[in-house]
Amino acid sequence: MEVPRQPGYCQSNGTTFGGACDCVDSWTTTNGSIRDKGFKHWEFTFDMNNLLGADPPFSDDETQGYDCTQHNPVGRFYYGRVKYAF
Repeated sequence: MEVPRQPGYCQSNGTTFGGACDCVDSWTTTNGSIRDKGFKHWEFTFDMNNLLGADPPFSDDETQGYDCTQHNPVGRFYYGRVKYAF
């Protein structure tokens, strides 16, 4: 289990008169992975990113409404892998 946290920060907003700073909230997601090597030659992995579906914090500087260099809007994402070694 992994709980990465992107700390909050202030960003310069070029659209505001005088170059005022806007604060962007922190963002915490929960990720996890389950792996099974119980069968000879086989390995099964199931991964989860942003398990709780946390939305990225609002950022006024980007046209998307979030800072694409620090966050992503994908939300909850599951994926798996199957590996066979011989």
